[in-house]
Amino acid sequence: MEPWPKRQRSNRNTAISRPAEARLTALLPVVGDRHARRLRTLRVDFEAWSIRHEVDPDAPTAADVVSFVEDFAEDRDWVPATCRAVLSQVCRVLPVAVRAAIQQDPQYLEYHRTSRLATVRPLKDGSYDLQPIFALLREWGPNDRLSLSKLTRKTAWLLATVGFLRPSDLARVNVAQCTDQDAPDGFLRLAIDAPKEKRHGTRYVRSVTFNLHADPLLCPVRAYRAYRKATGFSSTSVPHPVVAGRRITPLFRMVIDHDRPVTADTIRVYICDVMRHIGRDPPSLAVPKARALGATLAAQAGTPIADIVARGAWSSQDMFDHFYRISSATHRFHQLYSA
Repeated sequence: MEPWPKRQRSNRNTAISRPAEARLTALLPVVGDRHARRLRTLRVDFEAWSIRHEVDPDAPTAADVVSFVEDFAEDRDWVPATCRAVLSQVCRVLPVAVRAAIQQDPQYLEYHRTSRLATVRPLKDGSYDLQPIFALLREWGPNDRLSLSKLTRKTAWLLATVGFLRPSDLARVNVAQCTDQDAPDGFLRLAIDAPKEKRHGTRYVRSVTFNLHADPLLCPVRAYRAYRKATGFSSTSVPHPVVAGRRITPLFRMVIDHDRPVTADTIRVYICDVMRHIGRDPPSLAVPKARALGATLAAQAGTPIADIVARGAWSSQDMFDHFYRISSATHRFHQLYSA
């Protein structure tokens, strides 16, 4: 959730103090360009607010940060979850010692606690239907007859939905470490180099396995193989999207120049181009994210929740139920999870 309206992003001053600029630059390899832009925009707002309230923006107290969030929450009608996110993001660009002191302050902790208590989760009673997407993919036809643009979108959507993957996960797939066993009962094992989540506080290589599907037009393994062939099995390595000093052989590449990777934002567009065709009941439901949709449909198809949590690398079943399960409907799907 973005805590500031898009209409307020244009034609605004994005300059911040030099110390804050240095800290934001240091964060860039960790958070990535997209999140860094959000942090910068929020820092601009915080510095402007600090000047008006005669607060040192590099040494605020917990009360100052909470007051900033409350002022903007009232003005921009933020929900409690957004307030908590903004509170954490403001602190992230502060000096380490200042941030640590604020995050241990009783007022900061109390604000987090009370805002959580104020959150009422809505009933998840809508449902999604993949049949329009299946019809689209069948209309497109076999993989070897697709344009590279369509094949890219199909491959990204299938891998993200069946693998419960984020666009950033797909941007970090290291083909050099993937396993593609071509046999009647073959499989594909993607290697995601340094995904967003960590293991025991350390970055790791996460593996996600895909089996062959009975319907070749809905098979993520066959789509992967066709896409690799269409991009010339390129083995050019590039810098890791997030981890400095690390290189990977990316899966998704530019249509014109196969030696150049595409960003997570571009992969997100590819997935959305397919996902927008999904059936929604009621129609007012938002277009879902592939990671959440895939996991939800797997649960509806009868897959054990423990297996879903493990495949999605969620920290707990509660995390999946509260934040990623986008429908509580119990009717069964179906074709993506039938083979």
